[in-house]
Amino acid sequence: MARTRSANDDAFTLIELLVVVLVIGLLSAIAIPLYLGQQAQAKDAQAISDLGLAQNALLLYSTANEGGFTTSLDDLADYGYANSEAVTGTRIDIVSADDRTFCIEAVSSTGTSFRVANGTGIVPGVCP
Repeated sequence: MARTRSANDDAFTLIELLVVVLVIGLLSAIAIPLYLGQQAQAKDAQAISDLGLAQNALLLYSTANEGGFTTSLDDLADYGYANSEAVTGTRIDIVSADDRTFCIEAVSSTGTSFRVANGTGIVPGVCP
């Protein structure tokens, strides 16, 4: 025989509580993977931004030093580049540089690699 609620009965039934827990679990199962995907995209965007800053600083360095490029990130400090690896987890390396060409590589904290060379934009991948 089913029991009906009286006017004084303020408690939730076990079924109602289980339904609420189930709904919260379903919403979490949808939201958590979406959040983690957005987090990875943000880390990759930070790596691209850091790579662009390094490229601009290297071009400024080249202008100030009669067209030559450097292979040391420390030389770029006076030209607006600050190494933020400890903060963002992005590793930047000047893989090759000479009097006319350069290739800079960035590896985001997700492990995705990006590169930029003179005359090209930022693209996924590693320097040749």
